[in-house]
Amino acid sequence: MASLTLSNNLKSPSNNGARLFESLAAYLQPSNTTPAATIADEINQSALSQLRSAEPDIEPFLWEIWKLFIAIARQIPPDHPSQDRLVDVVQALGDTRLWTDLPLLGPSVREAWTSPTSVTNNPSEEEMAAWVNLNAFAARLFALDSVSWPNFAVWTLRAALEEEISGHKVECDVKAAAQWIVRCGSTIFRHTATAIETKSFRGGSLYNGPPCISMERWTFWKQRFGEISASEESLRETCLMAKNAMENIEKAG
Repeated sequence: MASLTLSNNLKSPSNNGARLFESLAAYLQPSNTTPAATIADEINQSALSQLRSAEPDIEPFLWEIWKLFIAIARQIPPDHPSQDRLVDVVQALGDTRLWTDLPLLGPSVREAWTSPTSVTNNPSEEEMAAWVNLNAFAARLFALDSVSWPNFAVWTLRAALEEEISGHKVECDVKAAAQWIVRCGSTIFRHTATAIETKSFRGGSLYNGPPCISMERWTFWKQRFGEISASEESLRETCLMAKNAMENIEKAG
């Protein structure tokens, strides 16, 4: 597989941030065999050094590290093995004492959670690809026991499947929504068993059900993937893949 070209897109990265970017960029190359635990340990040691320094406030370091992960994830295509490699580092970090709860990861992702189609009607191909890539990364993380953020799944699925959309929104938002089904559909499906209602899970204009992840809503999403597959030729394969995945998840129980 060809090498992966990554850029450090952080504004004014610290020395630590610049160094850790280089380590992650090298680790994420397809030919690299460095264990995820090695990179996680390097990040952890940097955090411990910060705690022992004259200015032991760890919060700025955490924000920068997660912004770095997010910036890198935006650059890796959904099906590229380096997406899994990046998730492996997060999982390895979660196995260490300091990072058990992956502090500030959720707020960092929330800060970055803005679809380009919600900002402009004419986003660039690069912006749309970055959004799909980020959704693939977040969906992979949601499949981990240490991460719980169904809100991101609901928001993306709602934007793509519960609203009347056209133009770039169809191409970008539906591809992003499909990532949640393909990468962590089983995790989402498990939430239908409890169907806990919360205001942030409110439905879009096409869905009038309760504000939760319910079997009714799951079925609606599946139906919408089917409808879009029939009306949007360019998304037919993506939508059918998601719809078939949902059917297989249901059969598996």
